[in-house]
Amino acid sequence: MKKPKIVGRKPIAVELTKGEEKYFCACGESKSPQFCDGSHRTTPFKPLAFTP
Repeated sequence: MKKPKIVGRKPIAVELTKGEEKYFCACGESKSPQFCDGSHRTTPFKPLAFTP
């Protein structure tokens, strides 16, 4: 089983808009580590949707 790439081990502060759907990067390949940019297409991982 392939494991996700670990980008960092410290929290990253981000600003979110209430009610706006976002996708958390689950593969670690994204250029902006906390959010999905579609890089998962080459991995078996799928982004995790959430709405603040």
